[in-house]
Amino acid sequence: MVDEIKNKKIDNVKNSSGLDQIRKSEAVGQVDRSKEVSGVSGIDANKRGITREMTAAEREHLLAMVNEEAEKIFGKSGIPAEQREIIESAVKQTIEAAIIEDEGSEDNDEDSEDKD
Repeated sequence: MVDEIKNKKIDNVKNSSGLDQIRKSEAVGQVDRSKEVSGVSGIDANKRGITREMTAAEREHLLAMVNEEAEKIFGKSGIPAEQREIIESAVKQTIEAAIIEDEGSEDNDEDSEDKD
């Protein structure tokens, strides 16, 4: 089939429409040279502050969700209970540390505003 298409050639076009909108291309005027940029000095990933403070009930719900998700992930995996508890505890500690860090950084922001 491909050979049949290759051997067919167009010898003329009888009718066409819409060709009146085609314009001849023009030469490119001038292209500015790219400018040198400086390197990235660092990234501040903690720009966004908390929307509102998390309540104790919300914290408990979040930590309970860790237990639920751990059950879904590790339920039938055969991981020993001791290792599972270590992983769950590490996740919970990470979440709690992030919450405490956010609360601490909010206090620091207020202190720095007072100094200005």
